[in-house]
Amino acid sequence: NLELEPEFLSDGIAGKRRAARRGAEDEASAAANVAGEQEPPASEARTGKCYVRISGRVVNSGVCQISRKGGAVVFQYSGQTLTLSPARGKAWSAALGGKNLGNVYKSGSCWGSKSTYICDRG
Repeated sequence: NLELEPEFLSDGIAGKRRAARRGAEDEASAAANVAGEQEPPASEARTGKCYVRISGRVVNSGVCQISRKGGAVVFQYSGQTLTLSPARGKAWSAALGGKNLGNVYKSGSCWGSKSTYICDRG
C-alpha cells in the first residue's frame, strides 16, 4: 500500500506530540506508584522486621511493631520500646525505654551512630 509512510517520515510534529504524551503518562504512573508506597496512617502499627544494635550488642533481629507518632518512629519488640524522634537538622534522638541513647542519623531505612544502629527492614 503506497499510502503508508515509513515511520521515520511521519515522526515530525505528531511524533513529538506522541512522545510528550507518553512521557506525561509515564510521569503520572510514577507519581501513582510513589503515592501507593506511602507510610500507613500515624495511629496504625505494622508488623515488620527490625534490627537493633546498641553498644555492639544485637538486642533485636526479627519481628517488631513499627508505628509513627507525631513525626517520631516507634519500634516495639520483646517488651521494649525504642523511639526515634526528629531532633535538630538531620539528627534524630534515640531513646530505649525512656533512656536517652543520644543522636542518630538516618540513612535510607536505618538510623545510626557510633554506638547505636537501628533498621526498619520492612
